[in-house]
Amino acid sequence: MSKRRTPYVLVGDLSAHPAAMAWSRLHGNGRTPKAIHVLKDPRGKSHRTGVFRLENLGPAGAAVIAKRCRGEGAQLEHRIYENILPQLSIVGLRSHGIVADLDGPYSWLFLEEATGTEYSHDDVAHRALAAEFLATLHSSSQTLEDLSQLPDRGPAHYRLLLEAAQDSIAKNASNPALTEDDIGTLQTLASRFDRLASRWGALETVCSRMPDTLVH
Repeated sequence: MSKRRTPYVLVGDLSAHPAAMAWSRLHGNGRTPKAIHVLKDPRGKSHRTGVFRLENLGPAGAAVIAKRCRGEGAQLEHRIYENILPQLSIVGLRSHGIVADLDGPYSWLFLEEATGTEYSHDDVAHRALAAEFLATLHSSSQTLEDLSQLPDRGPAHYRLLLEAAQDSIAKNASNPALTEDDIGTLQTLASRFDRLASRWGALETVCSRMPDTLVH
């Protein structure tokens, strides 16, 4: 089992860092960050997404968050920040733009840094604010025409995921590497998935009565 890497900071001449180079291509202002905080470290060629905090690049010297992710996902996230969230009655983070990476099917998405008190699930007031935010997000985005730009995440999408999970469990149930406890866990999951699939029609009926909206 691999250990989760803790954030660390890069200093010095950072002009050649991929995040700094992407920012320079996008904005062309020749500025480089004073430091780069590596919040999510890319791990080899098979996992090349990453999240970085670039100091002193945003308006008034604010930090900028740079996310390297696959192009399709980055474009979708950028569209939400640019076209959807500004129309809603919520406070959202500002997008600083998006630019294609020079290496592979990835893009760099630049966002305003979320500052303030860190969220704590154990804080009742924090949970109430989070619930209020999500409720406002879901209710205020129902009438947006731009929702048609987003991929459908209705019952049909999740039915495909459910069927894929059922198929995967069935194909791997006889894997000799599995322990007796592993097999028991898979059998429990399979039973619950089968029960959910048997009631999928009722779920679709309930969902059909609800308006389309943006969900987090």
